Order: sequence, then C-alpha cells, then structure tokens
Amino acid sequence: MKIFVYSAHLFEKPFLLEAAGTRHKLAFTAFRLNRNNVKLANGSDAVLAFTSDDLSSGVLDELFSRGIRFIALRSIGFDHVDLARAKALGIKVANVPNYSPYSVAEHSVALMLALNRKLLLGQKLMNRNNFFLDELIGFDLHQKTVGIVGTGNIGSAFAKIMNGFGCRLLAYDIIENEQLKTQVPIAYTTLEDLCRQSDVISIYCPLNHETHYMFNKKLFDIMKKGCCLSIPPVEALSRLQIYWKL
Repeated sequence: MKIFVYSAHLFEKPFLLEAAGTRHKLAFTAFRLNRNNVKLANGSDAVLAFTSDDLSSGVLDELFSRGIRFIALRSIGFDHVDLARAKALGIKVANVPNYSPYSVAEHSVALMLALNRKLLLGQKLMNRNNFFLDELIGFDLHQKTVGIVGTGNIGSAFAKIMNGFGCRLLAYDIIENEQLKTQVPIAYTTLEDLCRQSDVISIYCPLNHETHYMFNKKLFDIMKKGCCLSIPPVEALSRLQIYWKL
C-alpha cells in the first residue's frame, strides 16, 4: 500500500518506516492536509493524518476522487474528521486506540507550574539583568483546590499527580469515575460549583457538540480572580495552552 503522511515530524519518521517495513511505501510532508495540498497524495491508497489536518467533507471528497480509501489517524481524537461523509464515501477511518495518559497529564502540570511560578517572565527579566522578585510571585499548590473537568484516563492521571501536591480535588464529568474515587480523595460536583471554588481548573474532555463553548462568559465570571485554566486538547500536546484569569 502507498501511504502519504501529512503533518510529519522528523522524530516520527524512523518509527513509521519501521512499522511499514517492506509491505508499505511511505511518502512524507510537513505540511498540514487541506484543500490546497490534497494533490500531494495523488497515487496513494491511504493518508496518515494528525489532529491539525483538515478532514472535513470537502477534503474527503477530494481525497476520494484521487483514489484514497483509507485514513489512519495518529491520534485518539477524531473530532477533526467528518465521519458521516467518510462513511458515505466508503473511506475507512482508524484512530489510535490508546497511548500514555501520563504524557499529557505531566506536560499539563509542567506548563501549569511554569505559569504559576512565572518561569518565562523570570527568564525574560533575567536576560535584561532585572533580578527583582516583585513580578514573580506565584502561589503554593499545596492545599489549593484543583477542579478537573473530565476524569477519563488523562484526567485521572492528572488527579493523582495533583493529589501528590496535597491539593483538594473537585471533579465534573457526565459519568463519575468510581475507580478514581477509590484511589484519591476527589469529590464530584456541578461545573458551576467547580468553577466557583477552584484555584486551578484543568480540562480533559473531547471537543464535540456537547462540549463546544462549555466554558462561556457566565463560567468565567464566577471563577476566582487568579484562577489558572488549563485547556489541553487531549490528543495533541502541540495544541495544549494554559491561560490566566487576571
């Protein structure tokens, strides 16, 4: 099978080539898939895509017209794929069944600490020979309230890490994780109550019609001043961002 790989990173190539072996022929591009570069996959049987690639109905139509019948995702998430259109065209779509939840959870904690302890600002000030501490005051996470929205594999890993920091844990999910409740002291509550009480809020739920605009002006208004909000799309570390409510 001829497979065209979009959004290819250098570190991925050795692993993908090893997995392909002699059975499949791979071609790579660092460009993200969109309507303007679908033609790069001409002559291929399948495309290998990432979360940043556009797999909307129009792009799927273009891929189909070029003989593409298979799409393999290098991600768990598939919200960027128009699955209904893929099914109508007869294009088979596969995603990654699982990968380490700790990679996302630990990276989220690292960025949260960097924000709270103002490491980037400290580096900038140091480069200017400014060693005053006035702008670099953060807060201890110990005994702070951490709200976790979505307690699947990644949210659970994050909860266990924050429990190690000595934090009070709140959670919101449409299905309570009974196993997690036996592993750490965590209390489920409403989303509004979680936002009202939390010093740190971290989100680990998929982007879909139900969660789109889940966090709106109403919720931001009831958050504590200085609340740290972590929004990591769980399938893509490169898109993880952390915001600060001033």
